[in-house]
Amino acid sequence: MPELTKLQDTSSGDREPLVRSRGVVVVKTANYQLIAGDFGKTFTNRGAAGSVTLTLPAPALCKAGNFIRVLKMTPGQNIVVAANGNTIVGPATPFTGTTAITHSTANERASLELEYDGTAWLATPSGTWTIS
Repeated sequence: MPELTKLQDTSSGDREPLVRSRGVVVVKTANYQLIAGDFGKTFTNRGAAGSVTLTLPAPALCKAGNFIRVLKMTPGQNIVVAANGNTIVGPATPFTGTTAITHSTANERASLELEYDGTAWLATPSGTWTIS
């Protein structure tokens, strides 16, 4: 069963908790174009023999609140998240308006959480991610 996160929505005065699933874990060992049905899932490169690029869905398919999580579990292989016409911003200036984010640090596992606010994807990294 997926891990659940309880969120409190106070924007409408409603005090009922919202529940958001962390989703299922999907292994990708080759490049993959994400689709609308992939929102809420976690993607990993476990077992990849080379670099893996995950391309975000086209902006027309994205809605506020959509999220995707990426785990780099094969330390010797790069993992890239490509924007596909989307805007990716981060908690720090280096990610602002970038077209792709890459994790290429050898011998390091990492994660990247992406959440869409209706205009851009906020990338929250763990590990050493760079713009590419």
